[in-house]
Amino acid sequence: MKLKNQLVVYLLLLGFTTNTLAVFFFGSTTYNKISIILFAILSYQLVVKRGTSTLQRFTGIGFAILFFFNSCKNGFHITNLYDIAQIGSTALFIYTLASNPQKITNKSFVLITFIIAFALYSPVFFGIDRGQNISTPSMEADDIESARRYYSGLFETPQVVAYVFFYLCIAAYCLFKKRRFSISTTPWQIIFALSSFVVIFSGSRAPIYGLIISICLYAFLLSGKKLSYGLLAASILCALYLGFDILLKILRDTILFQYLSFAQTATSNAERLSRVMIWSIFLEQVQNFTMIDVLLGRGFHASLDTIEASLGLRIWFHNDFLSIFYSYGLAGSALYLLPFFFLYRRYRATIRANPSAFVAFFSLIFFAFTNGLYYYYAPLLLLLMEFVIKQKINAVHPATIKQNKDRRKKRYAYLQT
Repeated sequence: MKLKNQLVVYLLLLGFTTNTLAVFFFGSTTYNKISIILFAILSYQLVVKRGTSTLQRFTGIGFAILFFFNSCKNGFHITNLYDIAQIGSTALFIYTLASNPQKITNKSFVLITFIIAFALYSPVFFGIDRGQNISTPSMEADDIESARRYYSGLFETPQVVAYVFFYLCIAAYCLFKKRRFSISTTPWQIIFALSSFVVIFSGSRAPIYGLIISICLYAFLLSGKKLSYGLLAASILCALYLGFDILLKILRDTILFQYLSFAQTATSNAERLSRVMIWSIFLEQVQNFTMIDVLLGRGFHASLDTIEASLGLRIWFHNDFLSIFYSYGLAGSALYLLPFFFLYRRYRATIRANPSAFVAFFSLIFFAFTNGLYYYYAPLLLLLMEFVIKQKINAVHPATIKQNKDRRKKRYAYLQT
C-alpha cells in the first residue's frame, strides 16, 4: 500500500496539536476520536486497496471482530472502543510505514514537528506546567521516590514530551551526522541539543534508560568493538558504584536526581516502584482468568476499575502487552505483535547495521513494555522512527562488516609473521 501524498501525515500533526491544546485548556482529549477516524481510514486502505497482504487484511478485520466479541462478552463501553481504536490504529500504521519503500516523512516534517512540540512545551519555562498536577503511586509516600518531579508544559503527560523529543533528537542526529562540521547542519545540531535537554528535563525515565540499554545491546551484540565497549561499560559502572551516594547528595534537588534514585529504590525498596505496584495487580488478576478471559480478555474498562480499586488511581497498566492481554486476551496480543515482527523483518538489515535505526526501533519496544506506547500518540512517534530507519547514512550492510573483520584478522595474522 502506498500513500500518494503527505495529507495523512500533516493531519496527524494537526491532531497532535489540537489534542494537546484541548487537554490543557478544556480537560478533554480528542486523541480517542482521532484514533477512531485513523483506524477507519487505515482499515479501508488495508482491506480495500490492492497490493495489501493477507496478514495486513487479517489484522484490520481481526480488530473489528475482536471488539465485537469482546463487547458481547463484557458489555459495550465507550472506553473500550477508544482503547481498541488506539491499539488498532497503531498496529495498522506500522503496516502502512513498513509497506512504503520510500520515506513518507522528510526534513520539513521533522522541523515542523520540532517547532510545534517546542512551542507547546516552552510555557514550562514561564511557570505554566501541567506536569505539576501529575501523581503516580510511587509519589504518594514520603521516601526517595516522592522527590520525583515532572515538567510537561502544555502536554497531557511527560511521557508524550519525552517520547516526541527523544525521536526528534535521533532524527536531528541523523541529519547533522552526514556533514558534522558543515554550517548547514547547525540548525539540526541546535534541535538535537534542545531536544536532548527537554527529554531529560521532562522527568520521564523511560527514554534515558531505553537509550542506555539500546546502545549497550548494539555495542555488545552487533558492534565489532565488544571488548573496548565492555571495558568502558565496566569502568563507568565501577565509578557509579563507588560514587553513587555522593552523586545522590549532589543531585538531590535537581531533575537528574530521579534518574539515579531508581537504582537505589529498585535494589532496596522495589515494591515502591509504580510499575511494580501496577504490574503486581495484573499478576494477581490473571490468576483468576477463565479460558474465555485468556482468549478475549475482560475489557479495558475493567482494567481501569481493577487498578482504581487497588490503588485509588484510575490509571492503566502502563505496559502495552499487559494491558492488551488483560483487555483483549491472546487474540488482541497476537494482532498487536504481528506488525512489530513485520516491521523488523522488512528492515532487519538496516536496523542491525545502523546504530541510530537500532536505537529507534529497540526503544519503541522498550517504551511499549516499560511505560506504554499506543496510549501516547504512537502514530507521530512511528513517523519519526520511520524517518530514522529509512535514513541511508552510516548504514553498513552486515556482510560488509564481516568482510572488514576478516580483513583485520588477516592483517593481524600478517603482522605476527
